[in-house]
Parts: sequence; C-alpha cells; structure tokens
Amino acid sequence: MAVTSNVDPGFTVNPGGISATDVAAQELAVSWGLTEALLNDPVYGPELRNVANLLAQKNYSGATAALQKTKFYQNNSATVASRLKLKASQPGAYQQSLDQYLLAAITAKSQDPQFNIFEFAQAY
Repeated sequence: MAVTSNVDPGFTVNPGGISATDVAAQELAVSWGLTEALLNDPVYGPELRNVANLLAQKNYSGATAALQKTKFYQNNSATVASRLKLKASQPGAYQQSLDQYLLAAITAKSQDPQFNIFEFAQAY
C-alpha cells in the first residue's frame, strides 16, 4: 500500500540547507534511522521520504502511522532493518559483518560430517 502525503517529495536527510530547522529535521530523520541512502533507495525511498517530510513538519503521529505502512517497516524485522541500514550507509562495515557471520557459519558447519564446503560456497 502506497503512503501518500502532500509534503515535499524532494526532502532528503541532507538537503543542503543551513537553517536550524533543516538541521533539526535532518537530525530527527537520522535518529529514526532514515539515512540519505535509505531515502534514495529505489524500493523503500519514496515511502520513507514521506515519513521524513512528516518528521520535518513535526507531525510525529503522522510520521509513525506512515512509517508503519511502509514496505520497509512491514517487510523487515529489526535485525534485517538494521543490516539494510548498515549496508546502505556503511558498505565496508556491512561486508565485514557478513564475512564474520559466514566464517562463523562455516566453522560451525564444518563439525558436521555431511558438510560440503563447495555446496555451501555455491549458495553464497
């Protein structure tokens, strides 16, 4: 379900403005996890920009309601949402986290006599 709003669809976390209002809106959006990378995401961005616009207008109940209707909120658990944010905003840290996870998985699986490293590697 698309979230519609009559607020500025061009709002971004870093709109280039220098007013105190812009800075406060940026900080509030970031505190909600709405990074510029997520706002520009082709799948989640349009709906999340609406949420950021509502935050900028200090419409907190509207922002909460809009966030809960987004595909991002509905499709992602807290863990997945956290990883997607990390992937979008800090790709190097995300890759390091993924590498550590895969190493731990391989180490744990290697104890199983049925484990085939080549089949595992093809899956990733």
